[in-house]
Amino acid sequence: ANGFGTTGCDLDVVMHEGVEAASQQNAKAVLKKFWRFLELDGTFVVKEGVLRARVPILKLRYGTLEVDLSVNNVSPLLNTRLLRAYASLHTSVAELGVAMKLWAKGARLCGAAFGHLSAYAFVLLAVYFLQVACSPPLPCLPAGSSADPAGAALASSWECATPLHLLLARCLAFYGHEFRWGEEVVSVRLGHREDARSDVFERLHGRRKGLLYIEDPILTSRNLADVVTPRHQDALYDAFRKAAA
Repeated sequence: ANGFGTTGCDLDVVMHEGVEAASQQNAKAVLKKFWRFLELDGTFVVKEGVLRARVPILKLRYGTLEVDLSVNNVSPLLNTRLLRAYASLHTSVAELGVAMKLWAKGARLCGAAFGHLSAYAFVLLAVYFLQVACSPPLPCLPAGSSADPAGAALASSWECATPLHLLLARCLAFYGHEFRWGEEVVSVRLGHREDARSDVFERLHGRRKGLLYIEDPILTSRNLADVVTPRHQDALYDAFRKAAA
């Protein structure tokens, strides 16, 4: 768990098959074999095979739990550790991340499969706001961080006395009025505001297209906003503006 979970959230499961199965084609082959096994076993319901995606997955259901199964896709594990480390710094971090997810879902603006930002991206928006627009600023953790004694030491040095409802209102206002859409990159890796044209983002895909850029702190070439359609980018921008009014 990454510390930002909500009731009804799905579970990401990774099968690690070693270096020889690291390619997309090998991942597809492994998932196809496992698909047949799961159908025979009957414990899981195979809802869909998304095998042509950048990261091939099987969408499963175990009782009421939705499960996304991938092969050798280790970056989500690193992302989970990093988010858990941020959540361990202070309860306000996890609470704001969850609040942002719930706000987005309530506004029907969440879900990468539907051309919106993922729930993970909304958590990064919350963390970035705490880093760049909160006083004192949230510490910036290195990409390999996890919830450990070092994180506990940082937690003791960072406090946030702002009630959650005010924190959420300020976060929405930040993205509605202060954030430079189309010019600024949401980067929790850096933890400070930086122009999209900066050389520190030279690996980031699509950094000069669209209104929103969100850098994956682990796979820094990945722009988490590249799944958002132009129409939905406009809708998200309008939603932030209206929420901050």
